[in-house]
Amino acid sequence: EPLLSWQAAGFEIFATAQLSAGPAQLLPPRRALEADFEFQRLDLAQPGRQAELVDLQCASRPPGYEPESYREFRLRQMQRYAAMQAAGRGHWFGIRHRASGALVADCGLFHEGHEGHGGGLGRFQFVGKHPDWRRRGLCSALIAAVSRQGVEAMGLARLVICADPEDVAIGLY
Repeated sequence: EPLLSWQAAGFEIFATAQLSAGPAQLLPPRRALEADFEFQRLDLAQPGRQAELVDLQCASRPPGYEPESYREFRLRQMQRYAAMQAAGRGHWFGIRHRASGALVADCGLFHEGHEGHGGGLGRFQFVGKHPDWRRRGLCSALIAAVSRQGVEAMGLARLVICADPEDVAIGLY
């Protein structure tokens, strides 16, 4: 078994489920986004935007990750996504609480080519939500809105998301 040799070499083995959908398979969210919240496409080049996103992502840091190293990792990832966005390879999205102005959920959708050509594969990146805003349907509303953006505004033919098959989040997708 090849995986056992990787494990013996010190690598951690884990499973990932890959889900994909085309335009005809997209469903509306289980709950409509409450009027208190606004869906937004976010410009990663805007001053302070990457820091705002990294703060949100670090608030939901998985257990077992050292805080400073995780923050540096997320910052480098956001810089990479900003470069991809600048190159026309996708966008970052969020849900903002209108009254407080707080960004409460975020994710990216990136693809291999140029938008609007009626084809191509888009892949979701880092779907996250602040722990104080759980159980309000925000992530399912975010996924539904980003999926519509991917198909309608970005012209993507297929959307892909990868998730831990044992995590409860897979039920949102």
